Order: sequence, then structure tokens, then C-alpha cells
Amino acid sequence: TDRRAWAIAAAKFLTDFVWAFLLFWGPDLFHKRFGLDTAELALPVAAIFLMAACGSLFGGWLSTRLMIKGRSLNASRKIPMLLSALAALPVPLVMLAPNLWVGVLLLGLTLAAHQCFSANVFGLATDLFSPARVGLVVGFGATFGNLSGLGMLELTGFVLHGTGSYLPMLLMCGAAYAFGLLAISLLVPNIDRARDGTVGSTR
Repeated sequence: TDRRAWAIAAAKFLTDFVWAFLLFWGPDLFHKRFGLDTAELALPVAAIFLMAACGSLFGGWLSTRLMIKGRSLNASRKIPMLLSALAALPVPLVMLAPNLWVGVLLLGLTLAAHQCFSANVFGLATDLFSPARVGLVVGFGATFGNLSGLGMLELTGFVLHGTGSYLPMLLMCGAAYAFGLLAISLLVPNIDRARDGTVGSTR
């Protein structure tokens, strides 16, 4: 009954499939696009996940830095999310990448964007809910995130069987964070006002 909880769930549903897709299908994408065998995947995959870790740290650092500088909670959460949405947009260009390391950069940037966005979604849960409810809300959101990941894995198999191309899924990944931020903004237009629980709750 609480719009704030649905904001967390919607953000997870609209973005978590990107992580599941790249985690499961990324090696095959590199194999088909750049001809890598299993042994040759180690360094590119390591580089991608190192960039993802940096994205997570950056997302937490940036939101904290904005708060320290006196920005509103709304801006401090949504600015990193907006940067994540912009950073993920170029990922379909992997299909046109002239070499392996350009592809690594594009996929790594996308997973960094995912982690930056995700860090602030989890932060949003702590912003909006009392400590007694945070675990419940995060679990609620994670359920929808897992469902979207499962759906993406099935969809990818279906699309590859029919077309042999990763482009449709990469287009979805590129747009995911923009739609995630849009959903949060529609359900929780102002985080500062929603924080006290008087906005968005039907109870």
C-alpha cells in the first residue's frame, strides 16, 4: 500500500535484469563478437567487474558528497541515478566496437552504472523507511529484481534462437536506468517530503 516501497521494487525490476544478462550472457557475447575462447575471457571479465566495483564506490561517494555540500536528499540520490542512466546509454555500440577493449569499456561502464544506480536505490530504502522496515522493503524490491533477471535470461535465449543477435537486449540494457529513474521520480517525486512517510502511503 506504500508508493515508496513500489518505487524500490520498480527500480529493481527495471534495472536488475542488466546485471543478470551481462553476468550470464557476457562471456558468450564476447565469444561471438570478438572470437574469444574461455581462457582469453579471464582478463576482459576481470576488467569489467573491476569497473563495476568502482561504480558502486562512486555511487556511494557522490551521493554522500552532495549531501555534505548541502544538496537536498532528492538531488543527492537522483543525480547519481541520472549519471548512471547516461553512462549506460552507449552499451548497444558494443555491436560496432572496433576491438575487444572498446567492448570491455562499454560493458564495464554499463555495469559501473548499474552499481552506482543500485547503491543509491538501496540508500533510498534507508532514506524513506524506518530501520525496522528497511529489510522488508529491500527484500520486496529484490524479489522483483530477481524476477526481471529470470525473465531477461529466458528472453535472451528466445531472441538468440530466433535472430542470433544480442542487439535487442543491449538496447534494453541501455534504456533500463532511464526508465528506472523515471519510475522512482513518478512514485516518489520528492524524497525529502516522502521521508516522513506522509507522502505516498495509503495507510
